[in-house]
Amino acid sequence: MTTNLQPNALFTDLDETAMETTTGGRVTNRFLNRWAARVIAGTPNLGRISQRFVNEFYLGNLRAVRVTNWSATTTDANKAAWKTAAPLVSSYLDSGAPITGLTSAATTSVRSFLTLF
Repeated sequence: MTTNLQPNALFTDLDETAMETTTGGRVTNRFLNRWAARVIAGTPNLGRISQRFVNEFYLGNLRAVRVTNWSATTTDANKAAWKTAAPLVSSYLDSGAPITGLTSAATTSVRSFLTLF
């Protein structure tokens, strides 16, 4: 675990398992901000991000209000990071990498959600 300084806040860059635990396994503001930090640092894990979004599809939680609420409270740098990450995650869905529960309906829903960034 390393500590990083960003102009908007001091945060701890957790490893992926710790991030999963800290963010409760859900797509929350905390999840979006932490993965934005990973994108900014150049260390995103597209597989983990993709899996989280597919999981949320099955829970019915890929809603526009999540992105709207997050956008209202996050930094421009985090928004820019997700604008970069969203198409990468979308492409990753077609990579053939194993993503549990990835179906055509899940893919369509995740891609629709990613366009909100």
